[in-house]
Amino acid sequence: MDKTKINRWTVGFVMFLLIVSALGYLIAPEKMLSIVGIKGTKDTNFLARTIAAALLSFVPSAIVAMKKDENLNLRWHLVLGLACYMILSSLIDFYG
Repeated sequence: MDKTKINRWTVGFVMFLLIVSALGYLIAPEKMLSIVGIKGTKDTNFLARTIAAALLSFVPSAIVAMKKDENLNLRWHLVLGLACYMILSSLIDFYG
């Protein structure tokens, strides 16, 4: 296995952990916060869901960045991530 494959697998594993933790914060913020001893209230749950939206928003751009297409530039990934963040955070705000 060469260095490139090791790097791709490492980034993929870290992204998997990020997605799992973000989904945990989005779906069950009380349980995720109780792991570190924080009692879930309406405000802390809202903040946890906002953090989850921020984390999940950059997943599509990170997946696209992991592909081998060298023609895509960094600006496109950032715009995609920001667009996802704005949509997800608006949905969370609407829900809250």
